[in-house]
Amino acid sequence: MTRQMPDRLVDGASSYSLHAFPPLLPPGDPRWERCRFAPGHSTANQRGYGAAWTIDRERLLLTSFGGAVSIGWPAQGRLRVQMRDVHEVDGPVPATWISGDLYGASVECIADPYREHVPCRFRVFRVVSGRVIAAATFENEERITDIDFAYVMAERMASHFRDSRCEALRIADPSVPGLADGLAMVSETGPSRLADLLWQAGAADLPVLISALPYAIEADVARWVAYALGRIGPHANAAIPALLDMLRRAQDEDVLKAAAYALGGIGAAVAPRLATVVALLERRRGHATTDQVGTLIRQLRPMAAEAVKPLIDALMITREPATRYHIAYALGKIGASAVPPLVAALGGASDEQLIGIARAFEEIGPDARVALAGLLDVLEATQDDHLRRSIADALAVIGLRARVSLAPLRATFRQTTNRDVMNALAAAMATLGRDAVEPLMQDFVDAQSASPRLALARAIGNVGTPAASAAVLLADAAETSSDGDLIVELADALLKIGASASRTATVQIAALRTMRDAYDVERMLGRMVPGVVPSASAIGDLTTLLHEWSHRPFGRRMAELLGAIGNAACEPLLAALAAAPPEPARVLIVHALGLIGASAATAIDDVVNALSKAASDQVRLQIIDDLRRLGKTNSDHLSSLIAAFDKSSFLPVLWRLGLVLAEIGPPAVAPLIKRLKATHDAGRQRAIGNALGEIGYAAASAIPAIQVALQSTRDVETRNTLATALRRIAVRPI
Repeated sequence: MTRQMPDRLVDGASSYSLHAFPPLLPPGDPRWERCRFAPGHSTANQRGYGAAWTIDRERLLLTSFGGAVSIGWPAQGRLRVQMRDVHEVDGPVPATWISGDLYGASVECIADPYREHVPCRFRVFRVVSGRVIAAATFENEERITDIDFAYVMAERMASHFRDSRCEALRIADPSVPGLADGLAMVSETGPSRLADLLWQAGAADLPVLISALPYAIEADVARWVAYALGRIGPHANAAIPALLDMLRRAQDEDVLKAAAYALGGIGAAVAPRLATVVALLERRRGHATTDQVGTLIRQLRPMAAEAVKPLIDALMITREPATRYHIAYALGKIGASAVPPLVAALGGASDEQLIGIARAFEEIGPDARVALAGLLDVLEATQDDHLRRSIADALAVIGLRARVSLAPLRATFRQTTNRDVMNALAAAMATLGRDAVEPLMQDFVDAQSASPRLALARAIGNVGTPAASAAVLLADAAETSSDGDLIVELADALLKIGASASRTATVQIAALRTMRDAYDVERMLGRMVPGVVPSASAIGDLTTLLHEWSHRPFGRRMAELLGAIGNAACEPLLAALAAAPPEPARVLIVHALGLIGASAATAIDDVVNALSKAASDQVRLQIIDDLRRLGKTNSDHLSSLIAAFDKSSFLPVLWRLGLVLAEIGPPAVAPLIKRLKATHDAGRQRAIGNALGEIGYAAASAIPAIQVALQSTRDVETRNTLATALRRIAVRPI
């Protein structure tokens, strides 16, 4: 990835580059909606904005930022934004939402001849709620680049801060001067000034903020006060009644979001009122505030068991799927302690409530096994496919424990026509393992269409090797099916259950025949095992597929599979080669035959013919190597080989062709002498000289031509090759 432009951090007279990219706003702040940044025009600015930060009197401040957001959907343009557009002030704001270590690299760099961006020093700031509680400077003795510091120096930094015993300081900020007057006289203070004062507000200002909330008539003022309460966090618990009242009376959507955000920031103290908050927000603005509800719910997770009842109460009243998901996820994180109350909630719950409860059980997982009976009862009673899907998903994660649990699942499977529900139910049945195999096979036999069979095949595959007894059933189904998706699923299932390699390969090739997407073909080829011999018809099909996909890189993988099949692939490959396919297919067929080797020697004539037709040295090089694997050529091939030699200008091709010609022996001598006399190309001279040397004493008639070439060339390597050839030719065989 391209190196990204850093933020800038100023500490006194020093300036540093920040590559950590601290967030511009607190988590959950509704103003994040204004920050849908478009990537910058440079690849070095993928996030779409840059920011400047300052440390002033041990406080971290966001001083400015600039970026561009997309307009419309799909994007119709860009709009430049800065702090005024997001934070609603021009001046710096305290970054109280930031905690952690900030790594700053000095702007001054070391002149390094090998690398760029090697700063002279690093400065590390340990920040807690926007306060710098410790700092350290590290001279860059190791010459680390600025973006590598956090990784290379992590242990050293941890040791430094551990030895210095730095702790989070409880710094009591004084109340903000002028805030009370500003809120009391809004029209005289001015919105910009008031927004700035409220950004500075802290726990010391709570009495002023809480008392002002009921009288905040202007929507902007109400928002800003709520934002301040949210940033203060749990210490603002006294503001809960006023914020709930704001939820009841506010007409502005942004004010409602701000109140929800504030309650989320306060966190645990809001738990007893969670259901009230959810009901108010959904009644007032529906799904528009689900992000803020999610923030509040996330704050309750650390409460563990204490949060279970409030979360379940909220789950039972929410109408929003997103809120239902947030609650279910939170209950899942709490774990086993949430199970008994959730089981109790099953009785009398509506379908939508049951969907939320089932989602919670799914998040909890195997620890919710005591809920199995209740979930199965609900599944048996409902006709709603959304609820069926949710229960099946939960059962699949929890896992079945007894064969008796299969009955309601199988009955529901036969009733539904929804594919997603079928897949979920079959996946749940598969969790029973070996005991599920026979029922799954029976349901597969009884199924009348591809959709249920596909779900059941996948489930049988998920059982794994204990389902090996299903191999014949699945393979026979693949042979008679015309549904491509089903055949692909059957091939995957056979592989997972450990069916015989030959049977699996046969079905995998049948699956390949149905595929039109190159990615799917490549994925299936990657699962096939070289050396396995499928049925004769499957070998023929794979040869046909090789012809069809020869233009793609994975065509070579098909050729390798055919070559690994061995003798059984010879006949279909020879037939395909005799059909005069285009060059890409011809090269791959030759490669497959070459991999088979001497057993496919009958293909030599066709391979030599393919070599003579090759249009490039790249193709010639591939064919020559495969030709040599097949065996020796003879004098009948001489003219074709010489023609290929004359067309080539690439030394590796010339050299290999020379070796093939040398295997023909004396008949090749005269053509080689003729070409040696005609050429002044050093590479061609070397290839011919080496070939004549390989022929040996039978090439004695070439000695004069070799001597002439030796005297005429100054190329050292060519002279050495020709001299070696003369010595080898001069040796009379014993």
